[in-house]
Amino acid sequence: MGAARPLSDFDLYVPALLVLAVIMVLFTAAATLIREVDRRTMTRLVLSRLSTAEMLTAVTVNQVLIGTAALVLAFGAPWSVGCRTTGPLAAVLAVGALSTIGVVALSVLTAAFLKSTFELLTVGCFPFFVLMFFSESMFPPPRLQVATLWGHAVYANDELPTTPAVRAFGKILSQGAGLGDVAFELAGMAVLTAAYFALGTWLFRRRHMRG
Repeated sequence: MGAARPLSDFDLYVPALLVLAVIMVLFTAAATLIREVDRRTMTRLVLSRLSTAEMLTAVTVNQVLIGTAALVLAFGAPWSVGCRTTGPLAAVLAVGALSTIGVVALSVLTAAFLKSTFELLTVGCFPFFVLMFFSESMFPPPRLQVATLWGHAVYANDELPTTPAVRAFGKILSQGAGLGDVAFELAGMAVLTAAYFALGTWLFRRRHMRG
């Protein structure tokens, strides 16, 4: 798949660094939601008949723009010091946008259990570290295979939407893969994102947006 080329250790680190930049959206997205609860303006939003779906859609769009900008800046850093890739930039942006939506979904789930910005800065660090250490963004954790789907191994840490994002970035940047070559990873990210969004939306509405 793609053109073979020698890879340095630095080249192998780049995909994980890109996902780490996207993971930072966890704080900005959750803070946007928690701020309304902390300042007690959520009551006004509920009285205005703003639906949970409308609010979360607006937050998601904003955070995808922020996450994409962070991804471009993070990608520009290794590019400026000589890192070159073989995959299409459009595929990088597509994976980055979908992974950002997955992180936003986890942010909604996190915000559902918090009531203040202080709690976000303390308790909210736990899901951040889970994503950072178990989605292969810092180092490859031990792989525990739990299933095989369509010829692809599924591991225990694949329940995090950022884990297939790291692998998709690796295939695109290091092996010249296109979107079709990472379809399995994209499908996994989409399913996980939908599941986390559904659970997070239900919990957030139940805890913070009940009139």
